[in-house]
Amino acid sequence: MAELLGDKTRSGRERESLRKEGTPVADDLLGRLNAMDFIDSVLGEDYELPSRIGDFEITGVLGRGGMGTVYKAYQENLDREIALKVLAPRFSTDPTMRQRFRTEAKATAAMHHQHIVPIYGYGEASGHLFFAMELVTGVSLDKHITVARRKGEGALEPEDAARRFAGVADALALAHKRQILHRDVKPGNILIHDDGTLALADFGLSKFLGEVSAQLTSIGGFLGTLHYAPPEQARGEDLGPASDLYSLGVTIFETVTGKLPVYGQSTESMLHALLHDEPIRLRQILPKAPRDLEAVISKLLQKDPRDRYQDGETLALDLIRIAEGEPVRIRRQGLVVRVYRRLKRKPVVAGIIGVLFVLLIVTGLWFREVLVGDELERQRNGREHLRLASMAVASESGSSVGPHRVLDVLSGGETTETTNTSQFLREIEAAAKLLPDETANIARYRDAYAGHVFGSPESVDPVGLLRLGNGFGAVDALTEKIRSIKANFKADDLGERIDLYNLYVARAIASISASVADPQQARNDLNLASFIRSGAKLPRMLQAFLAWKDRTQPKLLIDSLKEFTSPDDPQHLDPELRRATGEFLLSFAGVSAPPGSHLMRFSMGYAVRKILSDKADEFLGLKDAKREEWYHGLEHQLAQHATKIVNNLGIMLEMQAPLKAGRDLLRDSVAPSSPIKSWSYAFDLLEDVHSRSQPLSEENRLRGAIHYLRVVQRVQSFDDAIVLLTNLEGIVGPLLALVDSPERALRELAVELRARLHSWTANRQVALTAVDAWLKVNDRDPAAQACKFCSLVRSAPRSQEEFFRVLLSGRNAILYAADAVRLGVRDRLVKRVSHELAQVQDGVAQGFLRQLLQSLGGE
Repeated sequence: MAELLGDKTRSGRERESLRKEGTPVADDLLGRLNAMDFIDSVLGEDYELPSRIGDFEITGVLGRGGMGTVYKAYQENLDREIALKVLAPRFSTDPTMRQRFRTEAKATAAMHHQHIVPIYGYGEASGHLFFAMELVTGVSLDKHITVARRKGEGALEPEDAARRFAGVADALALAHKRQILHRDVKPGNILIHDDGTLALADFGLSKFLGEVSAQLTSIGGFLGTLHYAPPEQARGEDLGPASDLYSLGVTIFETVTGKLPVYGQSTESMLHALLHDEPIRLRQILPKAPRDLEAVISKLLQKDPRDRYQDGETLALDLIRIAEGEPVRIRRQGLVVRVYRRLKRKPVVAGIIGVLFVLLIVTGLWFREVLVGDELERQRNGREHLRLASMAVASESGSSVGPHRVLDVLSGGETTETTNTSQFLREIEAAAKLLPDETANIARYRDAYAGHVFGSPESVDPVGLLRLGNGFGAVDALTEKIRSIKANFKADDLGERIDLYNLYVARAIASISASVADPQQARNDLNLASFIRSGAKLPRMLQAFLAWKDRTQPKLLIDSLKEFTSPDDPQHLDPELRRATGEFLLSFAGVSAPPGSHLMRFSMGYAVRKILSDKADEFLGLKDAKREEWYHGLEHQLAQHATKIVNNLGIMLEMQAPLKAGRDLLRDSVAPSSPIKSWSYAFDLLEDVHSRSQPLSEENRLRGAIHYLRVVQRVQSFDDAIVLLTNLEGIVGPLLALVDSPERALRELAVELRARLHSWTANRQVALTAVDAWLKVNDRDPAAQACKFCSLVRSAPRSQEEFFRVLLSGRNAILYAADAVRLGVRDRLVKRVSHELAQVQDGVAQGFLRQLLQSLGGE
């Protein structure tokens, strides 16, 4: 995990390999990596390499941990290289963490042993708390174990491991004599010198016996590492020397086998195994391992600390005996062997006892087979199916459009339900047949998988709200459902885990709806969903879109979507996922999104939108799709209300109903921070009340004025529209002055507003100046090109040169439009030329305009 998280270029390839592998270990690692990404996105800390700390010149970084960083440093006055452990800056003012750091320095300095990494000094400089210790040129033992595990073998031969760990056991004996518990013995804290000698390091969690230091963990959590922790620590009991020796036993076992003696896939299952399951015996994995070493490890791993070795010195002596081929002191003959030798001296008694014993065994086995054998086997098989179902739901790719086709809310698509051949459902059905007592739970798991968490008679249906465009209300409803599940959450409840996944995905979708527009909350929820179901593709697809930043190259986004639209292996192509990705990309581009799309609008220039829109049509297999470039989703509903108002301007009784409907929609369905709130200002302008919706930001007032312009220009006749827009200019004068704003967003919106307005109302020179300013911001926007076209046509061109300029701007307006909206752009330009032609009295100008009309109307 450390290697993957540290190498971002390699991380993507490794993650994809883990997804394809599909094993429980791979799924577990992938889930943990997703969780670490989420934690890093929230709590990530940037590190800067200092040049010097105190008397030490920093030359590199050896490693980082929870408490701080270990640097490679050079001590000039003694001409030696050392390792310098420095407390993390975020803990420099934390008295608890400073105390823990001093404890480590004090504990290590109190011991001098060839198998303990020695400390040279301790101090504080420039706000850094540090201590210097010997620089071990080798690496930690866990790296060797990892390499060996990949080869399917142990890191050390059993006899060699016994010889090397004897020194570590002796080092622990010295620490215990000095009244010091290490409390974090594991491969990562054992360093290997160049000569192969093992050395114990990192006394960061050490405790002086007799001191109350168990509360030093102010940041919460489980002291040490759970896989190496003794059972008494899980039970909350006091620790002693036998606790460190238990951890050493786990470390020896893992070193020679590459596996852990006690293992669980989750924290809960690991705690259960630690407290209740018997450890794997050494010879189950290595049949040829020395029996004495198995006996020593078995004694070290006893659940009761009183049954273990009580001091490291005795353990060290037994390990040396194993390395030299001598019998250990703890070994004794087994009970069967002792009974056998005793009965051998009395053959008659032995025969009678043997016959009775055989009869007893046979009778017992028969009763077991008849009475309980089948039942136990049935339950065992049923539990195994449930375990496989849990693994399947974590690794499955899942629905491409989410529970209840919730992605349709953003894409405006109309996907159909597909036949589900889920491995999860097959395992659930198999378990249901074998576990009649679990019928209720299994039914709940099935309902959770179908997304029934959204629909309950006594609560609000968030998906229904989303389909209406009310992401604001949906977020509140989903948050309440998540809170109620987490209040009594059980990690082993498969149904609750699936419910949380569905809720996190739905809330992420609600967060990037236009009525909410909170992509950061969506990213957090998608990370949580990926942690629960690491194989699910929908969260990863949405995360690829949410990685978009202003000025991002479209190729980067398109390349990141290849996994879902054009995988390297065609056999992995999911047509439903490709279609869902294409529909989402179409709405994401925003050029001609379907009317039913409720996706928020992302910041990008029109040229980029056109590239992405064309790519979406390619994914969907569309060509020259006839879609209009107009509002979509909730804004489409608001535009319809505004259209009714414009059609009835001056008739207050007819205006009241759409005005109220529009304002109610904004109040009940739109978050205060959403850009859609800008429609409040558009309704103010339509009602001729210019301060009703205050306070609105300048950005929202600019957007609202543009909405007003677009509706009026679309609905009213040319002459009536010009009258309305001429009156508007005096009202929005302060907003037009924002073309000189230092804020880019305000400046660009003001430039667009001025160009759209002046192309209809100002004289030719003023209009062209305003439009050219808009073209400098977004020269590929067909709306900007159309504005220039309108400004030129209004001047009734009289020469060949003027005619050519008008024709060029009209051609550009059509050319730059996406395939789906070219026809609409062409129709509007033809309509404008037709209107101007009726106003022109000059015969030559009329001739040019007729030619222009003919050229724009053709293909």
